[in-house]
Amino acid sequence: ALLHCLNHSWFKSLLFLGAGAVLHATGRRDFDGLGGLIHRMPVTAALWLLGAMSISALPPFNGFVSEWLLFQSVLAGPAFPEPVLRFLSPAVGAMLALAAALAAATFVRAFGSTFLGRPRGEAAKAAHEPARPQLVAMALLGTFCLVGGLFGGAMIHLLQPILQKLAGAAMPAAGTGPT
Repeated sequence: ALLHCLNHSWFKSLLFLGAGAVLHATGRRDFDGLGGLIHRMPVTAALWLLGAMSISALPPFNGFVSEWLLFQSVLAGPAFPEPVLRFLSPAVGAMLALAAALAAATFVRAFGSTFLGRPRGEAAKAAHEPARPQLVAMALLGTFCLVGGLFGGAMIHLLQPILQKLAGAAMPAAGTGPT
């Protein structure tokens, strides 16, 4: 869950910076009236697509790694000793799957209406890439999303000793859990 929170901070920040770049470049908050920005803002479009795939929990991005770990926890639900957790784990798994599907559908539509197709107004025709510092910040967050997905296992092993110290005896050691 903590890894999922960290991952959310990366891809949501990337998506917010991308939305801010579009707002700054076009002056519009209504992205449905834009379209065609991929030709005027190709770097922003590529980074925003990376963030959209991350939040949609698609491999090989960081959202997939942490959501897969949450699904694995839910799949271990029948082995939990508490009856309430055994009962609730299928519902939690269904909600996780529904959330991932809704995120994918939402961000496919948002990306398509903003960046694909033909420009649907003067604001879209006059759009431009944001300043270099904002592109660098978005690229850094995009790199975190990709590296977090490709090396998620290594991140977990690096963070585990820190989390064990923070959680104390409440967190099991690596390789232990319900049997």
